[in-house]
Amino acid sequence: MLFRSAQSIGEPEGLGFTDGLSPDADDTAAVLGALQALGRRPSLGPLRRFVTSTHVVTYPGELQPSAITTARAIQVLHTAGEDVTHLRQWLAARQEGDGRWPADKWNSNWIYTTWQVILALREDPFFEDVLQHVCRILIAFQYRDGGWGISHSTIEATAYGLLALAALPRSLRLPEVDEAIRRAVDDPDGEVDLAADLREGEVSEQKLERDIRVLPEEFPQAGEDA
Repeated sequence: MLFRSAQSIGEPEGLGFTDGLSPDADDTAAVLGALQALGRRPSLGPLRRFVTSTHVVTYPGELQPSAITTARAIQVLHTAGEDVTHLRQWLAARQEGDGRWPADKWNSNWIYTTWQVILALREDPFFEDVLQHVCRILIAFQYRDGGWGISHSTIEATAYGLLALAALPRSLRLPEVDEAIRRAVDDPDGEVDLAADLREGEVSEQKLERDIRVLPEEFPQAGEDA
């Protein structure tokens, strides 16, 4: 499936959500990033067409810029060795006063947006203070049952919270971070070393669903103004 999608990324169009929709930067970046993770070096031409002097547009004529799209594009471009300083500055400038990035039209949970921004900023030490603020707010918004969510803990949001904490630079992996992870998996006896697994990138979706004790998830609708 991935390679069929890759073959459809033609120059210079890119890839859309389905065959019937126009190419967009978010889906194009997702496939290019997956190919990079497999050790391939795909052409970035289809993604570069969406890059502006400030941010990455999801598609031409976009009304509300997407932090998620820009963050995902940064990850791909940085992996390829391109200068993404101006894109990172655009993201950092959109951090809210409490340390979060708001929910995006492509995902209605602010934790997902924030996780993607962490992945986009973590390789540049200049933004360490920005990410330290994020670390504090993620821990502050953890519910008493150890999970994360919009109105209550959900598996989906808790997975985002765990992945966000694990994505922080090693210099910010304070004892409080490992404690927050332990609380999320409800493992007082230390039998599940999910904190170490997250640091090494060895956690599967199935393991998260097995180990996290949370209430059933909800799927609020994202905003309609794109």
